[in-house]
Formats: sequence, C-alpha cells, structure tokens
Amino acid sequence: MKLKMVLAGVALAVGMVAVADGQIINLVKMRKAIMNTNGAASTLAVDMLRNPPRVPYDAAVAATIAKSIAHDNDIFPTLFPDSTKPDVFKPANKDDQTRAKPAVWTDNAGFKAASAKMVKDATAAADAAAKGADAFKTAWEVVAANCESCHQKYKVD
Repeated sequence: MKLKMVLAGVALAVGMVAVADGQIINLVKMRKAIMNTNGAASTLAVDMLRNPPRVPYDAAVAATIAKSIAHDNDIFPTLFPDSTKPDVFKPANKDDQTRAKPAVWTDNAGFKAASAKMVKDATAAADAAAKGADAFKTAWEVVAANCESCHQKYKVD
C-alpha cells in the first residue's frame, strides 16, 4: 500500500513537471510569435516607405502597424518569468528554447525601459502616420532603431 502511494505521488509529480514544462514552452512560443508578428509588421512598414509603387503608403495601415507594435511591447516584458531563464529551462526540443539573452533577467529594469521606450515611440509613429509618409518615416526610423538596440542587448542571434 505504501509503495502504491509513493508511486502515485511520483507519477503526480512527474505529471506536474510535464504540465509546467508545457506551460513554459507555450510562454516561449508566445514571445516568439509576438516578435514574428512585429517583424512582419515592420517589413510591411518598410515596404510602404521604400517601395511606394509596389506597396503604396496607407496611413491607416501604417498607424495600425505602429499601434500593434506599441501594444505588443506593452505586454512583452511580462512574459519573462524566472522559470523561462535559459539556465533554468532547457527543453529537449531546440525549437522550444528561448532566444532571450540572460540580460533580460540580469538587467530587467533596462529591458523594461527599452520596451517602454518602444511603446512611446511606436505610439508616436502611429500618430505621425496621418501626417503622411515623410512624417511616418521619420518616426518609424526611431522605432527601427529601438528594435535594433533591444535585439543587440537582449536577443540571441
């Protein structure tokens, strides 16, 4: 009887670890999906600014792109609990590994500040969109610089 209880406890613990790992994998996948969406949005913004004959500038689309990036960066820093640190969570499948550098956790205040700056600058780009392609381009260049700066410091290539 005791053996059955111990084995049941072990099975429950193993099951709980598997559920926790699945939740962490989903959290990492969510972060990657957000960044993939931001990448696609950025590509569209750049296409509108660099290739107007092929992709005409559309103020509503430009504003939506920037608002989407602002929204995503508003929530993004909340998706990095300690349980997802690369030295803590090591999934078997390489595709499930985080691409976040340890600096996300060791310089969390800086990471949050970079994300907050992106929210502010992307919101400014959304506001600039209605003023035309030139105004949006000027604001978008700040957004693009934020992306590059944050990725250099906080993302593994």
